[in-house]
Amino acid sequence: MNNETEHERENNVPSHESDDEDELDVQPLHLTRNEVLFIDDMLSMMIASTKDDRSNGDQFTTIIPLTTRVGFPAPFRVIEKFMYAVLFTTDPDNNGREAVVHLERSDLQMLREIASSNIKRDGEAVGYNLKRKIYGALYGEPYHRDKIADQLLSQIPEADLKLSEQEPLQSGPFKSEEK
Repeated sequence: MNNETEHERENNVPSHESDDEDELDVQPLHLTRNEVLFIDDMLSMMIASTKDDRSNGDQFTTIIPLTTRVGFPAPFRVIEKFMYAVLFTTDPDNNGREAVVHLERSDLQMLREIASSNIKRDGEAVGYNLKRKIYGALYGEPYHRDKIADQLLSQIPEADLKLSEQEPLQSGPFKSEEK
């Protein structure tokens, strides 16, 4: 069942990935023009470098040497998605709509490396916004599920739960689990 909204279908960046890819592994990111431009500016295309006698396998380099301005090597399949997203978000006919870029979990984890929370572009807190969007795509569902469970459990008196002093009422990946 496809839960994609009409808005997402209109703004989708074309994907050139195989149809047999696990859909649960691909997450949509809704990105503003400034976010797309920032990501595109920070990525450098990975290319195969020549092997030297000391190497054990393929070696990769980037077209532009990595600096603080270009922060991360990326495969062409990822860069291509951002090429389309740049065209979409900068097209005046799109009236400032966000692009929907579908990325694999590993790509999201890669983008996390460049999403510094203090980065701003044209007054927009792109680093902070990207960090929230990336983490939301990666961990939003379990976070919200745990949050709801914790809220529901907090409404039940501890005595009714028959918890000992060593058993915390709330536990999860974001809570202290000291015993």
